[in-house]
Amino acid sequence: MAALVLTGVGYSALAPANAADDAVAGQSSAEEAGQALYERSCISCHGSNLQGVSDRGPSLIGVGEASVYFQVHTGRMPLVRQEADAARKPPVFDDAQIEQLMAYIQANGGGPTLPSGDLREGDLA
Repeated sequence: MAALVLTGVGYSALAPANAADDAVAGQSSAEEAGQALYERSCISCHGSNLQGVSDRGPSLIGVGEASVYFQVHTGRMPLVRQEADAARKPPVFDDAQIEQLMAYIQANGGGPTLPSGDLREGDLA
């Protein structure tokens, strides 16, 4: 009986992790935090796979962190209600949260990265 228990313990210690564990293990802490924010505030319009939701919101595949920075930092996203042009308003997220959302979307959707320099000096209108 002891040999059977030892065999089971040894196997579980050496068994490969499942794919879900590998996916989380591959994420940075910023990406993990960004995913949590995304799931709480963005998923209803942009979908669980960033491919958008028909009549709700566009795909975020390929938009990159630059677009996320602009849309979220200027308060255009998340939308309170569907509208043709999202108006500028105070941002919902702080700078750290915006960085986390950018990290998650960049890692999972790709696209243009932020240019170097101080973005606060640019025209965001």
